[in-house]
Amino acid sequence: MFERQNLVASNFNDWFHSLKLVLRVEKKFYIIKQPIPLGPVAGSTDQAFVEWNTVYGAYNEVACLMLRIGVDRCDLIQTFHACKQGVGKSVGSYVIKMKGYVEQLERLGYVLPLKINVYLILNGLTSDFVGFIRNYNMHNIGKTIGELHALLIEYENSLPKKAATPQVLAIQGGRI
Repeated sequence: MFERQNLVASNFNDWFHSLKLVLRVEKKFYIIKQPIPLGPVAGSTDQAFVEWNTVYGAYNEVACLMLRIGVDRCDLIQTFHACKQGVGKSVGSYVIKMKGYVEQLERLGYVLPLKINVYLILNGLTSDFVGFIRNYNMHNIGKTIGELHALLIEYENSLPKKAATPQVLAIQGGRI
């Protein structure tokens, strides 16, 4: 339940409510109510050190849960930036995948400008689309991702079909 919540301005109250529920179930609710106590002073008993380490471990565990939120976003951004259209793969499926990454980032509260999203999509296209990219950049078309998707499919359909790999005749003992 907690891992599915992401801390952004629009859902902070829901996120904090979920955090409190999880901490109550785990019996660690006191962690968000009280600051971490000072560590034991020199000369304290071994029991004091053990108790403090237990409390510190609980605070550290909650801090790690809260920091985990940023890791999901970072992993998704890296995947989005590294995504490329596979050779011989449909441009339609590639753009749909990229649009999915854009939507996931928006749900995590990381909204990129449309121009950046379009640039990243165009940057991942195969060399077959060099002419399209040049034309798009020269005319600064400024389309939405959906409109770009339709234009790319239309361009892909207008590309000349690649010739099938030529058949090679095998020569056996001087005969074909």
